[in-house]
Amino acid sequence: MQVLTRVRREAVAALRAQDEFFWLDLEAPPSHELAALGAELDLHPLAVQDSINFGQRPKVDEFDDHLLIVFYSVTAAPADSGREFEPLEVHVYVSGSFVITIRRRPCSTLDQARQRMQEHPPADEAKVIYRILRALCDAYDRPLKRLERRVDDQEEAVFTAQRNARLEVIYRLHQEVRDLLRRTTAQREQFRYAAQALAELPGLTRGPRAELRDVADHVTEIDSELSRHDVDIDSLVNVYFNVTASQTNTVATRLSLIATFFLAWTLVTGFFGQNFGWLVENIESREAFLVYGVGGLIVATAVAALVLWLGRNVRGDK
Repeated sequence: MQVLTRVRREAVAALRAQDEFFWLDLEAPPSHELAALGAELDLHPLAVQDSINFGQRPKVDEFDDHLLIVFYSVTAAPADSGREFEPLEVHVYVSGSFVITIRRRPCSTLDQARQRMQEHPPADEAKVIYRILRALCDAYDRPLKRLERRVDDQEEAVFTAQRNARLEVIYRLHQEVRDLLRRTTAQREQFRYAAQALAELPGLTRGPRAELRDVADHVTEIDSELSRHDVDIDSLVNVYFNVTASQTNTVATRLSLIATFFLAWTLVTGFFGQNFGWLVENIESREAFLVYGVGGLIVATAVAALVLWLGRNVRGDK
């Protein structure tokens, strides 16, 4: 089996003439090369147009002697995107004579799979496809572990200060997970058709069906993990708002207590501050000030405190 990373029409024509299976792995090929490749390999024009345009949903398109599988892996996001990872769209063409992978960004696991197959060619053609699809699934391993740690960190930090900034981080994390999840969920449904189509593709030397089942299980596991993270983040948002509401209630309770005491004090000072003649003429000594003024404030404070204490005990009994 030959592995190519550039469109070399002479090499492709020679491999087809020799009926030798090959893998052509292309990263960001120009449109004219894809059009020429489609003409050389008799790829369906609609499939080639999809690969030129990109931005396709996960799907499986069956043609007479080949398939187009739009498969989503994951890769590191650009530094200015505010994310760590983003979906990576990969177009996989499969026939009995070749497999072609087309992507617009690097995928380290696919590069590693290509290197391993160059050093140790697989025994059958179906195993090549299995290793390609498995490599695209393996790219999720690090992001899923990293997402789990990030969710755990936010769960611990949601009880700390700077809650407004924390909420922004949580929402960005939620968007990142949802962006991956909406593709993996569709991909899980579509891969059942992909496995069946690969099993029926004419001219393809097949290995054990267990390998395709392994890829299907891995696709399902990826979707389940992302769904779990999505639920955890939803719960985290609820916890955030509950904590915020609880802290707001605590502040409101403290302000209410202070307001209760000030109400009692205002009542006392307001009464003795009235400009009645008797009050002005008879309450003018230090002793009268201490008894009526300070004493009245102390009594009002004691009464307010007793009322609050009794109210708290009544609520506690209920």
